[in-house]
Amino acid sequence: MTNKFDIFNIIKGINNKLHEHFSTHGSIKFGDIIGVSKIFYEHYGIYTGNHMVIHYTKPAPLTRKLIIRKTPIENFLNGFTTYFILDCEYNYPEKSKPILYNEKNLKNMINAYLDFYRNIKIYSPEETVQRAESRLYEEEYNLFTNNCEHFAIWCKTGISKSYQIERFLELVPRIHCNVNTIQLK
Repeated sequence: MTNKFDIFNIIKGINNKLHEHFSTHGSIKFGDIIGVSKIFYEHYGIYTGNHMVIHYTKPAPLTRKLIIRKTPIENFLNGFTTYFILDCEYNYPEKSKPILYNEKNLKNMINAYLDFYRNIKIYSPEETVQRAESRLYEEEYNLFTNNCEHFAIWCKTGISKSYQIERFLELVPRIHCNVNTIQLK
């Protein structure tokens, strides 16, 4: 039969192994965007080294607003045991909605794609962390316009973007309203 002390030691051992993995495997680096897949969404942050992550986290006392903080990676993972790294170095275009092919449309698509990716700046790890630190204690969370993914991608690229929200909005059926117009005489 295990007691509380044994369970505490087991958990401590798991945490030590987790720290060893982060330190020795080199898979996570200073300035990386890291994410954790939750049940219905992904949570993102900026890894700052020493097992710390800057991300939107639990509400600030008194205000009940989510706040950007620097926390231990265990807090970021919040009970999950795996994470992923979002690679911004090589951007692949997302599929667009079907477009009727003709030479003019193809040229416009190619030019728009090149213009977008020519203008993306990938910040160095140091700049990425500085950008994240510049927003510490911010309480401006908005699910649709300023969530953790917007924040993390902005830190790395300067572009505030959330692919999760874009995918979600594509799935939401459009609401059509019939509006009666009243003309005044």
